[in-house]
Amino acid sequence: MPASRRGSCATTCGPCSSSPKWPIALRRDTWTNALRYTPTGGTITLAAETGASGACALRVSDTGFGIAPEHLPKLFDRFYQVEPDRSRSLAGMGLGLALVKSIMDLHGGGVEVCSAPSRGSTFTLYFPAQPTVKQAPT
Repeated sequence: MPASRRGSCATTCGPCSSSPKWPIALRRDTWTNALRYTPTGGTITLAAETGASGACALRVSDTGFGIAPEHLPKLFDRFYQVEPDRSRSLAGMGLGLALVKSIMDLHGGGVEVCSAPSRGSTFTLYFPAQPTVKQAPT
């Protein structure tokens, strides 16, 4: 669905040594958020695409609560919660998306979110064909 129909979008991309477990952790974190923030009867969709270069994109879309545009710039900050009261009741700590962004950055990938309140969210993880090696900050 075009961004104009979905709501606001925010993208973060950046260039760690590659670990075979990192894609699993990323899928788990984004899938868990979709499950957590989509009410009963909602829909969650997983989709993957591979480009000619071998890079791929994984999309996790839901028909959940959605996120207001003013929250998108801070969504990947550690401990940031859109609605702390709701997040606490759903067991969120505000670390999952920060970890997703950090892992993607360290491997040369990126993460994008498109969301609109009451319409849901789509998180797209961009995996490079050849992960770059970057030292994690200390």
